[in-house]
Amino acid sequence: MQSVKIMKTLLKVLGRSISHHRFLYILCLLLGGISELLVLVQPQLGGKLIEGVQSGQLSGSIVAALVFILASNALVTMCQQLVLGKICEDSAYELRCGLVERFFSLPILEQESKAPGWYSQRIVSDVDLTKALPGQSIALFQATIILIGSTIALLCIEPITFFVGASFGVLSLVFAVIASRPLVKLREGIQDAYTGITAGAQESMRTGRVLRAYGAWNASRKELELEVSRAHEDGLRLSVINSCLFPIASILMQLANIGTILFGAFRVADGAIAFSGLVMFLMYFSAFSSSVSQLSGSISRMREAEAGERRLTELETMNVERSIRYNHQIPNIISGAAEIQFNNVSFSYDGETEFALKDASFIVPAGKRTAIVGASGGGKTTCLGLLEKFYFPNSGEILLNGMPLNEIETSRLRASIGYVDQDAVVMRGTIRSNLSVGREGISDSEMEKVLDLVGLTLPQPRLDYQTGENGSALSGGQKQRLALARSFLGLPNLLIMDEPTSSLDGIAEHEINDIIRKAFSSITVLCTAHRLSQILSSDWIVVVNEGQVVAQGPHEILMDTCEYYRELVASQAA
Repeated sequence: MQSVKIMKTLLKVLGRSISHHRFLYILCLLLGGISELLVLVQPQLGGKLIEGVQSGQLSGSIVAALVFILASNALVTMCQQLVLGKICEDSAYELRCGLVERFFSLPILEQESKAPGWYSQRIVSDVDLTKALPGQSIALFQATIILIGSTIALLCIEPITFFVGASFGVLSLVFAVIASRPLVKLREGIQDAYTGITAGAQESMRTGRVLRAYGAWNASRKELELEVSRAHEDGLRLSVINSCLFPIASILMQLANIGTILFGAFRVADGAIAFSGLVMFLMYFSAFSSSVSQLSGSISRMREAEAGERRLTELETMNVERSIRYNHQIPNIISGAAEIQFNNVSFSYDGETEFALKDASFIVPAGKRTAIVGASGGGKTTCLGLLEKFYFPNSGEILLNGMPLNEIETSRLRASIGYVDQDAVVMRGTIRSNLSVGREGISDSEMEKVLDLVGLTLPQPRLDYQTGENGSALSGGQKQRLALARSFLGLPNLLIMDEPTSSLDGIAEHEINDIIRKAFSSITVLCTAHRLSQILSSDWIVVVNEGQVVAQGPHEILMDTCEYYRELVASQAA
């Protein structure tokens, strides 16, 4: 049953690999068949050559024919390898493109459930395992032709001697098939360990300062060393199996060859077979031995490809973002200041029993600055994620200028929103590449203008300044200013900010608040806020507590009517 499942998987991988190259694959099979037929003709010519030498009448035509066949076989093999290389590389390219598309189609929560290294291992290493399958299937086909052809020839020439040698060959093949079974699990273990190494190294780089500050740097190193050790142990086991598998299989085939030669020599001495017949027999038996070795090697590598395919399936079966058919005839409602309404919105993260938002209803007035306030983990950031359509409500609806958010095309929605996330994410590259992300046609002068607006001072030329990995060349405040500058480009209709000044000092925060108010005086601004200065600078405030909206309104009214809000303000003022 397991063998049938493996075969189905391999056929699936093969079908996908050659889906756009069926003609080339058939051509490779034909070339492979021609190559093996040429190999099967060689012993016949070799036998005639020996007979000619024995009789003293060496035929030039036989020599020429043998040279022609050898040269033709080399040319056919070269053409086949060129075509096969294109099939394998093209199939790997197409598969990687599909996996990249799948990666970028994953919902944000689904995507963030795996470490970056988990994806890179599948897109890089596992694809390499599967791309070899077309070549191995053709090698299997060719080996089968040689096995059948040489077996028929050997049975016709000297069946008794063949059975003596073949018994060792069959034993070698059976041994290789059985011994290769552990290779799949070991290969999977090594791939998983590599994923752990990649993810661990990335995590240690990202959190290096915190780990050092808390004396956990060595502990992190030991965790990474455990993954290295795991890869090492599985690699050693794999090496042990390979070091035993192939030499033992080779010894069995050598015993088959030696036994065949000795028994064949005995048959020649006994007069049962001519010397030229023995030469032909040995040439065919050499082809038979090679085909057995080729079969065992191909089976082993095809099992590795099957292991790679199982890992790729994990990525291929992950849920993609829901596809919604939008009405493109609707008017462009994303213009001017945006008014937002949450109507009885509930949302829970996958795997969580508690709701992050529960029947939340509130408004975000058009052209005003609104702050969502409350304790950490209360649902503030969840509200912003729902507005950006990073995920969707379990129930209830969100309206933008009176239209349900799920009826507005996501790309149109996001193009009209300026977004500053909580971590002020900065990408590797230059200041220019960070500002122009997703914004086509932005000029250098526009970029310089927003950098001046947020007060980001850097060595000149400022736009060419390298930000480093994860923005390591910038301070926390500089990252925040850069993120703000990026949101200002493109004149958004709605500005969403998650703790926009968390990395700024009081003076800088005051400056940024003034900039936001002046630059977006007629635009809707929605932010989450912990700092009192952010709360007090807002026109409208939505108070959330444990996923529920407990109050909304201006600061003065909330101070009179909401005890929880007064506690929040008092905690900031203390």
